[in-house]
Amino acid sequence: MSVNRHTTLSTLSLVVVLSILVSALAPAITSTALAQTTSESLHPRVLQFTPAPTEEHPLDAPIQITFDQPMDAPSVEAAFRIEPPVEGHFSWPLLHIVQFKPAVPLQRATRYVVTLEPTARSAAGVALREPVTFRFSTVGYLEVSTVQPAPGATEVATDAIVTVTFNRPVVPLSALEEQARLPQPLTFDPPLTGKGEWLNTSIYTFVPDLGFDPATTYRVRVSNLQDLTGGVLEEDFVWEFTTVMPAVVATDPPPDGVFVSIQPTIHVAFNQPMNRRAVEAAFRLQHSATGEIIPGRFEWKSEGIPRPRSSQDDSYYEEEGSQGAPIVGVETMMFTPEQALEFGTQYTASLPAGVPAARGTGRTAEDYTWSF
Repeated sequence: MSVNRHTTLSTLSLVVVLSILVSALAPAITSTALAQTTSESLHPRVLQFTPAPTEEHPLDAPIQITFDQPMDAPSVEAAFRIEPPVEGHFSWPLLHIVQFKPAVPLQRATRYVVTLEPTARSAAGVALREPVTFRFSTVGYLEVSTVQPAPGATEVATDAIVTVTFNRPVVPLSALEEQARLPQPLTFDPPLTGKGEWLNTSIYTFVPDLGFDPATTYRVRVSNLQDLTGGVLEEDFVWEFTTVMPAVVATDPPPDGVFVSIQPTIHVAFNQPMNRRAVEAAFRLQHSATGEIIPGRFEWKSEGIPRPRSSQDDSYYEEEGSQGAPIVGVETMMFTPEQALEFGTQYTASLPAGVPAARGTGRTAEDYTWSF
């Protein structure tokens, strides 16, 4: 009798414990089932699109779309649209990631629009809530941003440095110490030899071995170049500049000079080496009142002269003289009259336009006349 009562009590206790456990677990089981049902009924969303809107896309790289849940591959592929139209194939690295690989490279410097129609469904059969659209641009052309000397520049110094700046990196930063292996994109007409150097990934400079010829128009061409993204020049970039033309830069005596010796040596300084015979044939020293031409002898020196105090030209300093007077010009003609000049008399010296330089095809552009 006691045994049966004990058994009955044990059975009742077990029933009570099980009831308590079921009551405690029921909300959790219900919550899990509800969450699973809710997740499976959510509309799929696009989390990421590659390339990003501000990113230039390589021509042969795949387009990738990442969803927030596994997708139904056939419906996604059927819903995929791209304009301009592109043939290609799909791959699925993961159940929620699709890639579209173009069959041929995309068009360069082109804006594409990708659309996923709402017929794309998740693996659970739930469709997109609305169409999804993305835009991207492919890699553009490499371009020359700026050049120095500027296109059409004149009076360019013979020791100028040519600088070309591009719109995107052309050489890797790690390669700057290996200049000999880097591309040398410039050619010159007339031809030049010199040293080209990349200052950074997108700035190139060129220094001629012997400087530029004066009085010469150079035609420079940038060609055969590709940037680090595969962008190429759409066409060669060509520009011209002209180096300094021959000119008189200082004289001694200076214009309107007074108290000049009656046995002077007249100095005419030029900004570059000149055709000496042509200068001597063209130079005139005349009596201002009578027009008499004064004969004399010529000498030359390959250096300038101290700048006269009255000169206003600041263009052709070479060095500071021992007394601080700036030296002007690079070559000087000296003319000494065969006979003494008259006291208290004005004389006029002149060199007409069209006198050629020693190098290049340039000639003096203006008459140079002064009196003392």
